[in-house]
Amino acid sequence: MSETTMGEARTESFEGKTMKFTIAQITEADIEPLGEMQLQAWIETYQNPNIGITERWIREKRGYLTGAKGKDYRRSMLRALEKGDDTILYNVAKDEAGDIVGFVIATKHEEEGRPDRSLDALYTLNRVQGDGLGYELLEQAMDWLGDGDVHLDVAVYNQHAIDFYERNGFVATGDLQMMDYPIQTME
Repeated sequence: MSETTMGEARTESFEGKTMKFTIAQITEADIEPLGEMQLQAWIETYQNPNIGITERWIREKRGYLTGAKGKDYRRSMLRALEKGDDTILYNVAKDEAGDIVGFVIATKHEEEGRPDRSLDALYTLNRVQGDGLGYELLEQAMDWLGDGDVHLDVAVYNQHAIDFYERNGFVATGDLQMMDYPIQTME
């Protein structure tokens, strides 16, 4: 891993098994393409016709990711980071062509009934899975979050993600229902 500084943001170069990536804090230029990547990752990750989750269902439930609502959300996170909010980590991974292929969001918060450190999102496109990028994004988040329990939610039928998190020390702690599909809570 090598690091360079661009303004205040740090950019890291990561060499995976078959390709090179850069990982940096979200920027304004990432707002729109990140929505497209996130929607594609949802389609690749969550389609499960056996329980009624089709590409159409995902586009209906998560299509906002590419619209104004999704852009506004990402932009609000970026603005908070630009103002020095140290409770948010939002890093974007790009391949050698500069295309967004993954991202991680983590937060530190004080909320009763939940751990104060959360891994809120970690996604990579299928085409880069197995190259070490997911592990690198997770490692960045865990280093940033520090010691102690970290909370995350995983779809109970997403065995690939459950296996990934278990290989990296997470333990299932319970089930809950959210957004019309089952979620596995892990710490």
